[in-house]
Amino acid sequence: DNPVLPPVISGVAVSGISATGATITWSTDKPADSQVAYGTTTAYGSLSDLDANLVTAHSVTLSNLMPSTTYHFQALSRDAQGNLVTSAGSVFTTSAPPVVLPTLLHLRGDASELNDATVTPTIAPAGFTGSLMLKSGGAVNFTPAQSGDGVYFQGCCSNSANAYYKFTGPTVGSIFNVHQGEVSFYLKSRYSFAERQSGAAAARYAFDVRDDNPSNHVFYFLTRIASGRLLFTYAAGGNVSHYYVPQGSEEALFGAGVILEVKITWDGATSRLYLNDTLVQSSAYNKPSPNWGAASLFNLGGYEYMNAGGYNVSDDIIDEFRVAGPAIAP
Repeated sequence: DNPVLPPVISGVAVSGISATGATITWSTDKPADSQVAYGTTTAYGSLSDLDANLVTAHSVTLSNLMPSTTYHFQALSRDAQGNLVTSAGSVFTTSAPPVVLPTLLHLRGDASELNDATVTPTIAPAGFTGSLMLKSGGAVNFTPAQSGDGVYFQGCCSNSANAYYKFTGPTVGSIFNVHQGEVSFYLKSRYSFAERQSGAAAARYAFDVRDDNPSNHVFYFLTRIASGRLLFTYAAGGNVSHYYVPQGSEEALFGAGVILEVKITWDGATSRLYLNDTLVQSSAYNKPSPNWGAASLFNLGGYEYMNAGGYNVSDDIIDEFRVAGPAIAP
């Protein structure tokens, strides 16, 4: 606390490096303010906003940086008497910008995409349309969701009195490419966790993709109750993974009326599950070699068991279903 001596800086570190930002942290031996000088040369040239709070643990986040660029920086702190100290110069390099994959398929999930029994996605390869599979007593419904309306089907979960969307043909394999891609959609729950446990425990498929082999389901996502827990099971590139929702968070994540954002990505080596833009699970996988052909299927809101038809349709609401990936042949 000697007013004559400036603060002493220690423990300078960089974390949270992204394509456009980074966080600088450090400590001082007495309370002081926080600021960072930074730039692409040792002349720096830029200063972060001054945080005038007098603290000993300092954190400054830099933003609006350039991707794939090396930055030089110094930490600066002044004590209550105005004594200034600067750290030694350090560097960090921002990461490359994320690869933005083109959208290959987009099903909005609203009534405008359904004409009689024909399903025409908002974005799809030329001529790629699907069919509404509707059994007596089944229903397709549209209701407000994340963006406009979403779609849900009735009823789960047997092969009777149900409905779902069905797309067929080799084009399925060019959309769901095992080498790289991502699927994203919103699910709006129609059940509380307690209701799901007591009367809606069976699997509900948001989507399912299989090749010409009726037993080879290459991509899918489903929700169900297992041993009293809320479980999300998904496949990417043929690799099946299970994610148990942490106990106590089920209602906040996927309770009645709650909208959950789901994203599954794969890059030929690792599949990843994101919930509400947060990475919750990663799994290694080996790329399969699916046999895409005339018998290949993509179902929205259900899955087909062998050649017996559709089961386990989703009576939770599906909205803004997108598939992105490299625009190459399967």
